Parts: sequence; C-alpha cells; structure tokens
Amino acid sequence: SGRNFYTRGPSRAEQTDEYSPPESVFKNFFNGTIIDPSFDSWSIGIVALELLLGTPNVFSVDQRTKAIISHKMRKEGASDREINYALYLAALSQFCIFNP
Repeated sequence: SGRNFYTRGPSRAEQTDEYSPPESVFKNFFNGTIIDPSFDSWSIGIVALELLLGTPNVFSVDQRTKAIISHKMRKEGASDREINYALYLAALSQFCIFNP
C-alpha cells in the first residue's frame, strides 16, 4: 500500500544492493538512514546501463583489480564485507561517481 512507501524505506534485507544508490549501501558509514524518492531514479539508471552495456555486472571491476584490492585488504585484516565495499567503490570510481 501507499503508506509503506518512503516512510522508513526498505530494511537492509529487503534491499537489492546492485540497484541501491551508494548512499543507501553505505548508510551505516553516514550514521543514519537516508530515504529519498530519487533512489528509484538511480535504480532505473542501473537497469538502463545493464541494457546498454549488455551485462548485469555494471559496477564490477576486472579480475586483476579485484585480486590486488582483495590481497591488500586481506593483509590488513579486512572482513569480506569491507572488501566488497572497497570493490564497489573502485567500480564507482571507474564511472567517475566516486572520487577516491
């Protein structure tokens, strides 16, 4: 029903990370819950990129980059979740969405 939209937003279990905007994926780092109707625009843009690029892996890095980042972070004791976040940020930087 309409009363459920944009009140508290989807829970972490209800989100699909591949279609969620970065501020939603990293909301724990921003110390709060960010809910915005523009998230739908982001999701539609991801679907459009998937159609244009012909792949469901829009925000992914090549195997070499993945191996380098994973190796360096594992040496530092990073968890799998932290490594996945780093790989996502690396992919976003390839599209100039994130500036490291």
